[in-house]
Amino acid sequence: MIPNTFQRRRRESSRKNSIHSKYKDKRKDAVKKVIAAMTVGKDVSSLFTHVLNCMQTENLELKKLVYLYLINYAKSQPDLAFLVVNTFVKTILLKSL
Repeated sequence: MIPNTFQRRRRESSRKNSIHSKYKDKRKDAVKKVIAAMTVGKDVSSLFTHVLNCMQTENLELKKLVYLYLINYAKSQPDLAFLVVNTFVKTILLKSL
């Protein structure tokens, strides 16, 4: 049981580091891996704030991945999901200028 916990924490730490990478492709790949884990039923809700930080990007594919993640976990973390509304508004306002 202990090795599994260690491996899970190590994998989660690795995902966090990749999500915060300065390279756009590495961030996108990290979010793809989080989405893949989510779709097979693994709990990746602990990465909620880290994934949502990726929303502030010009990369449309990355934004779509973040939206997919948000839709899935907004029910379990409504307070944090509510804070994302401000980011949506900013994005819309910047696009309309």
